[in-house]
Amino acid sequence: MSTASSGSRRELRVRTALDDEAARQLAPIPTTCAIRMANALMIDRILRSGAFKNVSQFAQAVGVSKSMVGDLLTLLDQPPTEIERQLFEVK
Repeated sequence: MSTASSGSRRELRVRTALDDEAARQLAPIPTTCAIRMANALMIDRILRSGAFKNVSQFAQAVGVSKSMVGDLLTLLDQPPTEIERQLFEVK
C-alpha cells in the first residue's frame, strides 16, 4: 500500500508461530496465580492509602463482591517468600 502524499510505503507482515514463540521468550506470560497475587497487592495498597473506607466500599466501587476481594486479600497471608515465588511464576 502506498500513499500519494508522502510517497512512503507500508508493509503488512503476517505473524507466525515462530514470532509467537520469540515473543514468549522475550516477555514471559504470567500465570493466573501471579496475576491474582499482583491484584491482591494492588488492592491492599489502595485500601491502605485510605482511598476507600473499607473492603465493602472498594468492592462496590469496582463492581465485584466483597468475598472476591476478601479471597484475593487472603493470598497476602502467605509468607513473603511464597508471595514472591507466585508473583514471578511464568507459563
